[in-house]
Amino acid sequence: MCHSIVTRHNGSISVSSTVGQGAHFSIELPATEGPRSAPGRTDPSSHLGHGKVLVMDDDSMVSQMLAEMLKTLGYDSVCFAGGEEALRFFVADRRQARVLTAVFLDLTVPGAMGGLETLEGMRGADGSVPFFVVSGFSEDPVLANPEAFGFSGGLRKPFLLEDVRQLLARRLGNKD
Repeated sequence: MCHSIVTRHNGSISVSSTVGQGAHFSIELPATEGPRSAPGRTDPSSHLGHGKVLVMDDDSMVSQMLAEMLKTLGYDSVCFAGGEEALRFFVADRRQARVLTAVFLDLTVPGAMGGLETLEGMRGADGSVPFFVVSGFSEDPVLANPEAFGFSGGLRKPFLLEDVRQLLARRLGNKD
């Protein structure tokens, strides 16, 4: 994940390690003369929403980061590490007549129900919620064409706040 982030920013990362003595990581990033904004990007605050979003990812750092991004955009979130727990919450939430605003599902969860299986169970309980696939496997056919697999869209890891904002603005509309 670190390698992907660093190379996405035109940098490089290397590591040297000695058994029993630890590891040394070197990261090189290009310098700028000051803050700059990416061309074609808009202010993330231009999409503000509300409601509760379910996040399922086995990597707690990813789910916490996504939850913080969602909070910045006006959403509350509830996070789960695997599909089984996420599906149980989703079904219970529907039984109490509450509707989630959106659901983000990690595609691959080692040793647990992943995004596709979780999506099937959730769609059976309520197909009206927008479901988004999240994955670090950029070559996966589900991420390449999420709509063909029943998702409303997708995010490639690593992603930025702007990526989340654009996805939600496209699928949920602008609520500001």
